[in-house]
Amino acid sequence: MAEELKQKFSEIQQKKAGKKADIQIDEFEWIQLNQELAMNRESGKKHQESANEKLMRKFKENPFIPIGCLLTTGFLVNGLFKFGRKDTAGSQTMMRGRIAAQGFTIFALLGGVAAQVKQKTWVKPGVRKEEEDGK
Repeated sequence: MAEELKQKFSEIQQKKAGKKADIQIDEFEWIQLNQELAMNRESGKKHQESANEKLMRKFKENPFIPIGCLLTTGFLVNGLFKFGRKDTAGSQTMMRGRIAAQGFTIFALLGGVAAQVKQKTWVKPGVRKEEEDGK
């Protein structure tokens, strides 16, 4: 029984090893294309976006999302301080403000996504040249 299991295991391992050899580099030419596109045309060096550059780019794309996140965090922290001081009315007001800020953030996110989709896919309707020539 144990010998049969060892033999089946070795057969399975050989099949797995054989599959690795079947993969051809041509199938992954998109990796090379991606690397070429990442190169800076002037300097020839690969462009690496730093965290600050990415933050600024994202903030410019949709500034309402970080603003909404900051508002939500502000309401949450202020509400927790009021809760700790036993100011229940103030704490309740801050938690309601937090919910409103979260809603603002979600709508900002949806609006930003819709704007990007519209920007990338919207084609201005117009008359085609073929239709003009046929008339």
